[in-house]
Amino acid sequence: MRLKTACILFAAAFGFCLRAEAQTYTIQPGDSLRILILNRPEYTQEVAVGPDGMLPYFLVGSIDTKGMTLEALQEQIAQGLSKHFSDPQVIVVPTPRSYGVYVGGQVANPGFHPAPEPAIDLRRAVILAGGPLPDSANLKNALLYRADGETAAYDLTRYAQPAPEVKNGDAVYIPPKVRIQVSGNVQKPDVYYVDAPPTAAFALALAGGPMEDRAALDRLVILRSDGVSETVRLSEQFWNDDPEKLPRLQSGDALFVPYAYAAAEISVIGYVRMPGLYKVRGPIPVGRALALSGGADVAKADMNSAEIQRLDGSWEKVDLRTEATSILVHPGETVRVRKRFQVNWSFVLSAVTTGVLLARFIQNN
Repeated sequence: MRLKTACILFAAAFGFCLRAEAQTYTIQPGDSLRILILNRPEYTQEVAVGPDGMLPYFLVGSIDTKGMTLEALQEQIAQGLSKHFSDPQVIVVPTPRSYGVYVGGQVANPGFHPAPEPAIDLRRAVILAGGPLPDSANLKNALLYRADGETAAYDLTRYAQPAPEVKNGDAVYIPPKVRIQVSGNVQKPDVYYVDAPPTAAFALALAGGPMEDRAALDRLVILRSDGVSETVRLSEQFWNDDPEKLPRLQSGDALFVPYAYAAAEISVIGYVRMPGLYKVRGPIPVGRALALSGGADVAKADMNSAEIQRLDGSWEKVDLRTEATSILVHPGETVRVRKRFQVNWSFVLSAVTTGVLLARFIQNN
């Protein structure tokens, strides 16, 4: 008797709790609801409320649950089922909600991740996905897609500012930075990630600037990701160039800084030990050019001077005694060492003998 009384009291208390929750609980998108039909258990079903608030239930159809309590939903389902059988006894019970958020883009583990709460901080959502990729994640333009269709961008690098809440059903996307490559005659050729498409001058600065006396700033080449190339002209003070007049590199583009000279060799000819072509990395002193060729032929060469044929075809004479380290030879130019002037003593003696004989002949006559 006591056990029966206790069961009745428990059932009454449980029913009271269900009625109290049914009157106060408001259904939310993403809720999972168990619909119990007490007098027709075969119609019991567990369904989920969609992001738009619509709840599908067979025999009744889709039900718009926006702002609806559990009690109101029970009544609407009972009304719909009454067309199929009499006196349906309906109870709707919310099952434990599974919260989660989708995080995609430049994160370590893109995908759907369970969340401990129905709303979490945007930065925390990124951490749930393993955190941003260190080089390529553009945290200045993190995108938040709300379940209701609203989209907004947030700068997650401003740590002093609170991040918005990501609610159940929302999605987060971390876009990639602009990926560019800088190669050629620069200090630090490499791949670089930037937040926005950079100018050619900014890309050159990222790579540490041009190699001194080697980079041709007047004919930089932008290699576009679609295969098209574009020539860019920068000044020696490229950091002061008007950015509005400079083309920008898009993601996947490459900037190539060519060598400043048409040829990377100098020619050394004449009376040197090893005449020929010599590769150089830039302008070198004329004395260095002679050293590359083994030096002048001491027995035959003019050790005091040399000649340089410039790129325009002109010849310049160099005094090796005073200008060997100060006059530069550029790639594509030629150094020539002439033969030392030598007295032809046999000719001189022959001329002297002829003169003496001629003088005697004149005197005798």
